[in-house]
Amino acid sequence: MAVTMFVENSFDTGEVSLNYAEGPDNGPPLVLFPGASRRWQSHMLLIMIPLSYRWHIYAVDNRGHGKSGRTPGKYSLADYTRDAVAFIDHLDEPAAIFGHSLGGMICPGAAVRAPDKVKAVILGDPPVTNRSARAWLTQDLAIDWNNGLIELTGSELSIWEIAERLGDGPVTAGNLMYASTIKGLDPSMPKAINRTDEFFERYDMDEMVKQVRCPVLLLQGNPEMFSAMTEEDVEYVKSNVSNMVHVCLDGVGHSLGLGNWREEQVVSAMYYFLESIR
Repeated sequence: MAVTMFVENSFDTGEVSLNYAEGPDNGPPLVLFPGASRRWQSHMLLIMIPLSYRWHIYAVDNRGHGKSGRTPGKYSLADYTRDAVAFIDHLDEPAAIFGHSLGGMICPGAAVRAPDKVKAVILGDPPVTNRSARAWLTQDLAIDWNNGLIELTGSELSIWEIAERLGDGPVTAGNLMYASTIKGLDPSMPKAINRTDEFFERYDMDEMVKQVRCPVLLLQGNPEMFSAMTEEDVEYVKSNVSNMVHVCLDGVGHSLGLGNWREEQVVSAMYYFLESIR
């Protein structure tokens, strides 16, 4: 008999309907927030399966992503954070939260704005300070990537044609997965990231980190492999969060290995950290 591990549901925040996948109730809640242009299936699944044996997993599609609702013109960090707070607040007990990239940028704000509902924060290689986040998003490589997203989301290309444009060689299964995710994006989402001042409006990342009171795990990609979290970020968190652990992952960059099935280091670090706060 087949066993369904994860079931998709929706939650209405009052502003937007969020699609999410929920696992079996095997422990305290662990809420996962993907990065920009990703949905729960593309990066989160490799974490969800092993951790679901000890935790009640919720993996959320951010607004404008996957099957979640579209909110043209409302894709700032403050908007994403309100969604995260609303989702966490509707759970029956405090949750640990994990965010990769964009998801990690909003986790400190969620922990500050719902302190009684967040028991721990895991940051998956986001930039952590205002300075590093702006530098990350305005570097040439990031701008080119984002402009490419804008072109693809607004096109009539098929999933296969998008996948062909994601790599120089033959189409891979991974590129097909990402292409299907890109195909479902709200085209106004990547455009919002290019409007840097609006994207950061009403969300001071430095202040959010300073006010976090729960345990924090920093997962940093290899700085030599295009990681977003800088040494300055790590030192800033160390200076402002008393209960924190830093893990620099070997041989993986910003994706933390989640895009190429090298998730072992992330799962191991998360497992041991999460067991310490159960």
